[in-house]
Amino acid sequence: MCLAAAKPSVPGAPAVGLRCLEPAKRLSGGAILFRPGEPMHGHGLGRITSVAYSPTLDA
Repeated sequence: MCLAAAKPSVPGAPAVGLRCLEPAKRLSGGAILFRPGEPMHGHGLGRITSVAYSPTLDA
């Protein structure tokens, strides 16, 4: 399960980050996003296309 966090890095510009709610798990590029409780099949809400460390989110 992942948490979406928003913290603008530039005033007025949106910035969004994803962080796992389960510390032992990691995000990976190509993962498909689903709402909690939604069946995990099909296209879901979207994909994580790439993953990188964020000093802003410390994750």
